[in-house]
Amino acid sequence: MRCGLVILFLFIAMPSYAAAPAYSDVVAGDTLWDLCEKHMGAGWHWPQIWSYNPEITNPHWIYPGDRIRFTPSSLPLPILNIARVETTVENPPELVSPGEPPVETKSLVVKEPEALGYRVRLLTQLVDSAHSAQGRIMNATPERVLLRSGDQVFIKPSKTLLEVNKVYATYREVGKVRHPKHRKRYTIIEITGAVRIEVVDKHVVQGRLIETWLEVERGHQLADVRWAEISVAEKPVDVPVDVKGQVFVLSASSAGSVAQGYLVYVDFGSDAGLQAGQMLNIVRIPNHRMGPHKYLAEENVGRVLIVDVMKDTSAAVIVDAIDAIRLGDRVTSGS
Repeated sequence: MRCGLVILFLFIAMPSYAAAPAYSDVVAGDTLWDLCEKHMGAGWHWPQIWSYNPEITNPHWIYPGDRIRFTPSSLPLPILNIARVETTVENPPELVSPGEPPVETKSLVVKEPEALGYRVRLLTQLVDSAHSAQGRIMNATPERVLLRSGDQVFIKPSKTLLEVNKVYATYREVGKVRHPKHRKRYTIIEITGAVRIEVVDKHVVQGRLIETWLEVERGHQLADVRWAEISVAEKPVDVPVDVKGQVFVLSASSAGSVAQGYLVYVDFGSDAGLQAGQMLNIVRIPNHRMGPHKYLAEENVGRVLIVDVMKDTSAAVIVDAIDAIRLGDRVTSGS
């Protein structure tokens, strides 16, 4: 009797980034997770795809007819709106001949920009670990799980008095972190929206959501922290060439690494002479499997723009990146 052995080879085609379309139109029932699963093979790519679509303010709310971009574009960065600053020159001398009256024009606009301005909202922030909330959202109308702008909220205040007509940020805590150098402990918070206080009572405070950038839910807390956009002009700033640090906090919505347009925190600030508007380099030793790292030259993998400076930490936005930026990547002012 002859025995035959049949071996079946199963080839599974794995979808690749190259196979993803440039765009996909949303139909009823679609989510970013579903679209990533359909076109990229895995739903967990949705944060990356969200970063390619700055017009989507909340990734959980997409609508039929929306067009989702699946590749990076040459448009402005997701969280940066670039504004060029133009200079006005009154009656330039080169346009006026000797002995002639001034040119009959009010001004001449010089087209070359002197600087670039960036508008950034710090949705991920660091607060002292001893920080306490100033209130908590206990209920809201209308009755829904995820709240949105215009909804009325009922807040249980803490010991700190909330002020009528003042706007507070709503937030959730997402983790704890220690400063790499002096080991100070911080709480990482994610700003989800902004609420204006309307009525202050002894036991319950009423307010109204005026902005939502992420999902706002019952249980989110209130704090008097920066929530509005800030404007930062890129400018040459004298920083000692030996200033070096590392990325030690990523955007709260990231999953272990971030790309261009995302917010990170570095472990040095005004105590190192840093100022908002300074551009720094992100460097990394190549991940070679052979040979000791001390013989490998660092490679430049991106640049960050400092947008907010504290004493020993700074918030920065990644403006260029040739690779995913990770915790521990070094940041330096050297070339």
